[in-house]
Amino acid sequence: MYQASARNAFFGSLERVHKTPIMTEICLRLPDATELVAMVTTESFERLAVSEGASLTAMVKAPDILVATEVAQPSRIGAGNRLPGRIDTLTHRGVSVEVLGMLENGTPMCALCTAQSVADLGLREGDAVWFLFTAFSLIVAVA
Repeated sequence: MYQASARNAFFGSLERVHKTPIMTEICLRLPDATELVAMVTTESFERLAVSEGASLTAMVKAPDILVATEVAQPSRIGAGNRLPGRIDTLTHRGVSVEVLGMLENGTPMCALCTAQSVADLGLREGDAVWFLFTAFSLIVAVA
């Protein structure tokens, strides 16, 4: 058993793998069929010693999560993991804001944003949003 400082955790199974000599792309399927993509070094993937179907945990730290009010043209966004949700609580802490929310599948989310970004987006509690993060932001562990 381990503990981690990352508050955003996803539990699922290894759906597919695409290995290259340096990097490996991992597709994690969550119980609701949502797919997340993680990029890890091939050395790290081999150290996990897993194969398709294995249970995995993927974590992402709150500062690595972007919040968007719309994702009109997904192909123009560099964050491949795009999850719809809703804001539960906004906690202002000076120049930063903690955004606590819930994905449509019931997974809690935490993002840290600048106060200016929250103001520019006009974010309010109850708003529908997208939580976005790159494949390189995910930390993968054997469940």
